[in-house]
This record gives sequence, structure tokens and C-alpha cells, in this order.
Amino acid sequence: MSHSDHDVDVSTTGPTPSGVVQSSVTRWVLTEGNRWLVAVLFSALAAAVVGVLGWLGVVGVDREGPVTLLLSVFIGGNLTLVPVTITINQLVLSREFGKPHDLRERDEGVIALRDELRALAGVPLIAPAPTAFLRELTATLDDSATDVYDEAAATGSEDLARRAEAFRAEVTAGTDGVERALSRADFGSYESLSAMLDLNSAWLVAAARHLHHDHDEAVAADPFERMEATLRLFNVTRQYVKTLYAQKEIATLSRLLLYTGFLAVLVAAVWMLSFAAPGRPPAVVTSIAGFSLLSAVVFAPLAFLLSYTLRLSTLMSYPPLRNSFITDG
Repeated sequence: MSHSDHDVDVSTTGPTPSGVVQSSVTRWVLTEGNRWLVAVLFSALAAAVVGVLGWLGVVGVDREGPVTLLLSVFIGGNLTLVPVTITINQLVLSREFGKPHDLRERDEGVIALRDELRALAGVPLIAPAPTAFLRELTATLDDSATDVYDEAAATGSEDLARRAEAFRAEVTAGTDGVERALSRADFGSYESLSAMLDLNSAWLVAAARHLHHDHDEAVAADPFERMEATLRLFNVTRQYVKTLYAQKEIATLSRLLLYTGFLAVLVAAVWMLSFAAPGRPPAVVTSIAGFSLLSAVVFAPLAFLLSYTLRLSTLMSYPPLRNSFITDG
């Protein structure tokens, strides 16, 4: 088999997860934007649509029959959030509950992960903080990439040195992004997870294998084996961090659905009863501006559900380990 059959060039890397979505606006809505702000924008959009249609005379908001019928539908829809929230909480709690042997295996798995990194990094101890673990992992990736380059450059092959330098640059770019994110955000935040997702470990595993295979007789195996082992550890760690992040976001979403759902039902019920008050209903109840604000409130639970689910579903659509095959993200 020829040398070119195994060459992996940095320019051929598949798109990183952040590159899956081409539009920056769409990317902001799906993943990067603050979830509260995105939800507020969705609610504001509902209010704006109702306000514009009311101003154009397409819809009427001052007749008791249609308005109360619509509000009863809103109330019924928001009450269905109760079983939805219970289901969401069951998903979260299912990961917390377990038999003693299951909990022991889970704890032993985390310990084994730390022990593996300690052996790869060549350090006696690793600080217990998750952020310290990630920093040690990225530092080990950098060191391993440097060892791969040094081993390749020592052969005197310009081609091997060039490819190894490109490989090291790709690793450094990824680990620098993770380090910057960790300095700005807490462990488990979306920003730190996004930086980890941007490191294209699938390509790096393939590139390390091709470098070693093409020059198997010229270089030692140890640096390449350490590099691949560290990348695999990074893959597992990234998937674990993604699981913790999803668990935290789902728990947050369930609380928000209860809070906003209660508020939406209360406001809609009071709005309906205002039509039964003696005399004419308050002016705000029959005004377009008032009904627009009401629309923002009753759509708030759906807006939060949409905001959080968009990010979670987008993140979960990324391949979990990305090391057997190079995919498009």
C-alpha cells in the first residue's frame, strides 16, 4: 500500500460540532445563546405576532366567547406540563438511584478514570476538583503531541516532521480552547463542554495511527500509543461531562416548567374571570396590547421547553465518542 493511502492532512478534518450549523444566528438560537434570553425572545415573538395581527384587524381580542375559549385551551395545555415535568424528573432521578453494587461500580469507574490519567500524565496525584482533572488531561494531550513530534522529527524525514507538526498544532489549538473555556466558565457549563466538543479527537486518533503506520520502522511505538490512549480517555471524559451537563439542564428545565406553568395558568384564569366581573371588563383585558402581554405569559412555558430542548437535542445529536469513524459531526 502506498504512502499516500495513509496520509491524513489537517485540511481534511471533518467539521467540528460548532461548524455543523452554518448560520451564526441559528447557532446562537440552538446552542450558544443564554437559554433564558432565547426563551424570552420566543415569548416576545408570540406577543408580537398577536399584537400585529390584532392591529391589522385579523384577530379580535375583545369578545368574551373566543377569548375565554382560547384561554381555556391555554390552561389545559399548561396543565399537561405536570406529567411532562414528572417524566423529566424521572429521567434525572433514574441516574441518581441504584442498588449498592451499581453505585459501587459507578464510583469505581470514576476512580479508574482518574487512575488512568494519573498513569498517562506520570504524576503521583491529581487534584480532586473536576476542573483540575480536565486541565491535567489537556496538559497530557499537549505533552503527548509534543512527544509524537519529537519522535517523528528525530527520524530526519521532512515529510514525517511536517505532518507531525501539523498534528501537534491541531492538538494545541483544541487544548488551548478548552483551557480558555475553563478559565472563564465553571466545570459543567455549556461553554466548557462546547470547547471540548470542538476538539476533533476522531481525526486526531486517525492521524496518529497513520503517522505511526507509515513510518512504523522508523519511530518507536510508545509516544503514539500514549497519544491514542490519552485521546480515548478524553473521549470518555467528554461524554461523561456531556451527561452531567444534560442532567443538570434537564433538572433546571423541570423547575422552570413548574414556575412558568403555574404563572401562566394563574394569569389566564384571572383573565377569563375578568369577563364575568360586573360591568364592562377592564380596558386592559380587551386591548390588543394587554392580550399581547398575556400571550407572552401563557407561551412562556413552551418557550422555555423549546429553548432548553433545542440545545440538548443538538448536543445529543453529536456522535458520542467519535473515534471509530470520522463523521460530519
